[in-house]
Order: sequence, then structure tokens, then C-alpha cells
Amino acid sequence: MFLFAGNRLRFGRNRRSVGPIANDLMLRGFPRAGEDQDALRARTRSVSRHHGCFRVTRGGIEVEDSGSTHGTSLDGRALSAGQPAALPDGFELRVGGHSLRGRVIRDGPAKTGSVGPAGAQALLLERADEDVAHSYLLVIGSASVGGGEKDALRLPGLPPHCASLTATGERFAISSQHEDVQMRVDGEAVLLGTEHVLSPGSQISLGSLQMRFELASDDDMKP
Repeated sequence: MFLFAGNRLRFGRNRRSVGPIANDLMLRGFPRAGEDQDALRARTRSVSRHHGCFRVTRGGIEVEDSGSTHGTSLDGRALSAGQPAALPDGFELRVGGHSLRGRVIRDGPAKTGSVGPAGAQALLLERADEDVAHSYLLVIGSASVGGGEKDALRLPGLPPHCASLTATGERFAISSQHEDVQMRVDGEAVLLGTEHVLSPGSQISLGSLQMRFELASDDDMKP
């Protein structure tokens, strides 16, 4: 799971593209069964250097094609370059030769913290047509963590909304939200309702689940 913070998520073929605007999310082709290297390279190159951008607005979350070579389509409808399109709660986005399955998570259990200007906790993106466990979460307000269907970060085996993940600037913090699920960060107990700022290398214990928070490198998004 790759975490992003803020009200914008740029995506393209390269992380640091030519020009002053860097992408946040790098989309590269991952090998498919029976696919040769030429076909894999062609799929990767179907994504432009600066392909598009997700933006959070007062009315919701939008996606815009930035003038890509091979285009972008939302639920089968081709997008015009430079013309933002509103995202429904569930959608499929075709980016060149790749498909992303997306979900706008607008609300959660009653204990969910603050939401962003779009009334949303987060934007979740998953690879729809490649056998790879990469998923991407843009945290907008305070996103719920747990095993429930409405949780932004779903962790099987946990009760619904046992923690909250908050993004402030480029900083992430986690808080305990369930009295029956013990949370520890770097061995230190996190009291119910209190927030712990995460640092690179932080070890998070949530019930029996163990996680590690790290800064992602460009290579982490590549095959």
C-alpha cells in the first residue's frame, strides 16, 4: 500500500518527469502471463510522462487527462484533455494500456475523524488488470483503518474502524479508536483517542497485525 497526502495526485510513466512538475504516482507495466518484453514495454509506454491528475475540490474528486498521447477513459468514456471529470464512488479508469479500479471513500463508521473538502476520507486505487499487490491511497482527511467494508485502509482480521490515519502536509499520524484492539508504535502503547506521528521505519502493532511505515523510493513502484 502506497500512501499519499494532500488534495492532488499526479500520475504518469516516470516519477520525476521532464519539466518542473513531478508525478506522485508512477504507473509502469507489470509482466502478465505469456507476455513478451516488447509487449510489456509497449504497455508501459502507453502511459505518458505527465498523463493526468486527481484533484480534490469542494464538490468532490475529479480526474483530468493532461494531454496524454494514448488517452484516459473513465468507465468507458474517453476524457478530453484538460477537462476535469467528477469521479463516482466506484469507477474504473483506463490509463493508456492500464486499468485502475477506484473507490472514493466518502464516509465511514461513526467514529471516523475529519473529512476533506469533498466530504471524503480518501481515494483508493488498485490495479485492475495486473497480478500485482500494489494499491494507492490518497488520504484527504482522517481515514479509517480496520476490517470493515467502509474502512479506507482495510486490514482483514481486525474489527471495523479500530484506528484512524491522518495526513497533515506530508506528515502521517495514527490514532487508536477501539478499546479492545491494542495499538503500539515502536513498542510504545498508544492510548485510545491519542495520535502518534509516524516516522520512517516506525513499527506499528495493531492487535496481532504488524506493519512498518517507510518512505517509498521510485524503485518501489517499478516491476
